[in-house]
Amino acid sequence: MCMKNGMCGKKCCGMSACMCGNKNLGLLLLRLAAGSIFLVAGIMKLQGMDMVVGYFESMGIPAFVAWLVAIIEVLGGAMLVLGVFVRKAAIVLSVIIAAAIILVHAKQGYMSMQAPLTIFAVTMALTMLG
Repeated sequence: MCMKNGMCGKKCCGMSACMCGNKNLGLLLLRLAAGSIFLVAGIMKLQGMDMVVGYFESMGIPAFVAWLVAIIEVLGGAMLVLGVFVRKAAIVLSVIIAAAIILVHAKQGYMSMQAPLTIFAVTMALTMLG
């Protein structure tokens, strides 16, 4: 394996571009991935609010919470994509995805929890790193 010195002076494992120290690029990718997931999920909820409200109420959760979750997913997802108030948006979205894991996905088994757990980890990382 070819080991070239990158712009940072470290070995870059033969990559054509130095990827050393690209924390900002990594955070951008995390923000775009998580933000787009929440943005699309929130928009889809808003487009089918009758069903979403019915599902929430079937679990004993009031209708206003369904509306709150959908709006927060849209606004929070947009904030992550745009890079505005990232930590604040990420912590609120972490709470929402944690509630979804506990109330919905945990009952369906581990296979149902893999993607939500990954999204939770990403939102918590964004909360800590900004």
